[in-house]
Amino acid sequence: MGLKIYTYSNPYEIDCESFWNEIKDCAHFCVSQTMVNGMNQTYPNLKKRQSTATIKSLVNALYEDWESINTNIRQIMEVDNAISELDSQTTCLENVKRSLLFNTKSIVSCIRMFKELELDSGLMNKKDLNIDQQYLVELYKIIDKKQNSTFSFERASSQNFVEKAIDDAILYHKKNVDLSAINRNRIVIHGIHQFTPAMLVAIEDISKYKDVILLFNYQKQYSSVYETWMNIYSIFDLPINNQSVNQFVPMPLLINSYQSNVLADYIGHLSNGEFIEKNKILNNLEIIEFDNTTEFANYVAMLFDKAKKTNRQNSNVNNPLEFMEEQLYSASGKVNDILRAYFPEQFGERHFLDYPIGHFFVSTTNMWDYETKSVRIENFSDIKECLNSGIICESNSGQLVSTFNMVEPYIEKENTIDGINKKINQLIKNANKKHEDKDKVGYFNVNFDALQELKKALTELEQIINSFFYDFDNGGDNFRRFYKRIRAFIISRIGDINELDEEMHTVIERLLTRLEESDLPENGTFNSLKHTMSYYLNQDENIARGAHWIVRNFDQIDGDILRSATQDPDKVCYHFCCLSDKDICSGRDERLPWPLDIKFFEYSYKALDFKYQLFLKSKMEYRNFKRYALLYGLEFNRVACKLSYVKNEENKDNDLILNYICLFD
Repeated sequence: MGLKIYTYSNPYEIDCESFWNEIKDCAHFCVSQTMVNGMNQTYPNLKKRQSTATIKSLVNALYEDWESINTNIRQIMEVDNAISELDSQTTCLENVKRSLLFNTKSIVSCIRMFKELELDSGLMNKKDLNIDQQYLVELYKIIDKKQNSTFSFERASSQNFVEKAIDDAILYHKKNVDLSAINRNRIVIHGIHQFTPAMLVAIEDISKYKDVILLFNYQKQYSSVYETWMNIYSIFDLPINNQSVNQFVPMPLLINSYQSNVLADYIGHLSNGEFIEKNKILNNLEIIEFDNTTEFANYVAMLFDKAKKTNRQNSNVNNPLEFMEEQLYSASGKVNDILRAYFPEQFGERHFLDYPIGHFFVSTTNMWDYETKSVRIENFSDIKECLNSGIICESNSGQLVSTFNMVEPYIEKENTIDGINKKINQLIKNANKKHEDKDKVGYFNVNFDALQELKKALTELEQIINSFFYDFDNGGDNFRRFYKRIRAFIISRIGDINELDEEMHTVIERLLTRLEESDLPENGTFNSLKHTMSYYLNQDENIARGAHWIVRNFDQIDGDILRSATQDPDKVCYHFCCLSDKDICSGRDERLPWPLDIKFFEYSYKALDFKYQLFLKSKMEYRNFKRYALLYGLEFNRVACKLSYVKNEENKDNDLILNYICLFD
């Protein structure tokens, strides 16, 4: 059993490669769901056997306990305790401690990563790290020395265990799969450029009992752009089978995509330092300049709204993305932060915390001051979320928030509900009096009844928050006691859930079941409660449909571009976005959790193990991956294309990256 590395020249013709017979009947695990979809569409036998799945499903099946919600929750609690222990052992600066507590979840992600990489805390060097990273190392040392830590990472240690995990990953979200038709003694892993520690551990564990073939696209003729793959995979210290002599050549017969394919050829050759004469067809390439990210988001929102209307008219399937006139792929993920606010339902199934009633519980937690055991308001938006939740009765829908908005300038310096109510009392006294500025100042015009209703609502809100948290520190079993109280509160406020609309009925029913059945820890700090609430008040992850990205990132190009071969060229084009020099050439990898960066791994630990070296190299190569992804997308696109970039960002001007390789003026 062991590892092999193969490459293919054309993603549409992997079945023409010499090794096809070796892999065609195997289980195939892809870097993304979009690649799973693309492979199934391009190779019908894979779809018929249902032999494709994501590498994430395989990792989750191999390390099921490690990936469980209960483990994550207990790890948050252990980090929280370690921060308290660190504070007692050292003179931890107050601002640093606040930062550590605020970022508890990120620290958990960091320590999980260290454990997956099998880092010895005693060998970590803090000398060249920043202050936050130094304290992270100290926290890891505390946790690494514990005997019964929740961060103990159990490896896959038997053939039976590995075989069951492979089967579970193939069967995930599928029915009627004939496993006997799939060769599970050999697995194929597609297209991983950005290796996570968990992926590397999985590959190492499986290869002890099964043959593992790592597969990726490679074009020898564009060696400069594709070199990023060789830089990473050479660390495996294995032969790389890239014997294919097929080279990509733009074909004028592919009328719809010829312009895109020619552009790919120019980028590839010029990246090699090979100057070739510019083809006139590139003069007609459509390039859009957006002044800022908001303008780009508005452009996308109009496309998506149009697709939603078409979807309602032509389909029973609620997937507007199928009707998007442009399939968008961005080198920057910032636009989705704006689109998520426009279309929250599109970014994964809405769970309890996405609804106003869910916001109510998060906001009440935000307003509880653990130190003084009282309600304290840091942000008025928390009060507004509570008033807008439907939990507190009001005479007319939206009346409470409207009244609060009117009086907000008058109460803006208050940070307690008692202080706010005293200010409202002053307005109530003057409500029926004449005032020279009454017509000019909004809060003087709020009528008596509206002010009384708001005061009553705020008083009730304070009572509710106190009832949730007043005895959180008293005795044991505080987590179970709190969530039992939350469950009782929801039932008392909602009443008969059968009277709710179908969507809310389902959401509330799932939540109550989850709170009834969850394996809650007995005790935890208030900080742990805040960080774990999203787990307990979430829905069943096995039911969630996941995010349907409106603008996909460059990681999703490699599989998704295969869909272009069967799409109507008159109805869709592929739009490659955020192609500024800043977005394409950025070396910052946004996937590393705070406070990690690439320098941390370079400075803190001597890289001896191949997993550590491979992980670090993949992070260092991320900027080069974006160059490759753009070339690949243009190269194998089979419909028309558009290009765009954001001109202004953070008060700085950007240029189209293609200007730098002398294609455009």
